[in-house]
Amino acid sequence: MRTHCHECRQPIPTESVNVSKDIAMCRGCRRGWSYAKLVAGQRLDQGVDLLNPPAGAWRRDEAGETVIGATYYSRGKFMTMLARAAVWNGLVFMFLREALDWTLGRSGIGKAGFLSASTVHADGAHGWGFAVL
Repeated sequence: MRTHCHECRQPIPTESVNVSKDIAMCRGCRRGWSYAKLVAGQRLDQGVDLLNPPAGAWRRDEAGETVIGATYYSRGKFMTMLARAAVWNGLVFMFLREALDWTLGRSGIGKAGFLSASTVHADGAHGWGFAVL
């Protein structure tokens, strides 16, 4: 879709457009425009098939108008992030559990044995090899 400056009518190249900030900069008259206002009412390129959108895009008819959208959702990326979060949170939980167990033991409240997977030996070393101060 070609956009043109409303003042000098020169085409605005795509590298002069920032869609996320809604800014289109005309190099001819050095004026900034709202990109949404520049493209409002323009027709899409004729090569676009609205009945068969590409993967990640969707189309639906609502109250007499067509709504088109897209998503960045990817099942593979979601599963990868879920696995990373599970591993990271498991590690964090393990260390927090040990810190709470050690704190309760040192404060005299008592060892929270239901939380800990490691043991403290008579010589003061944890079962994982960490020394207790």
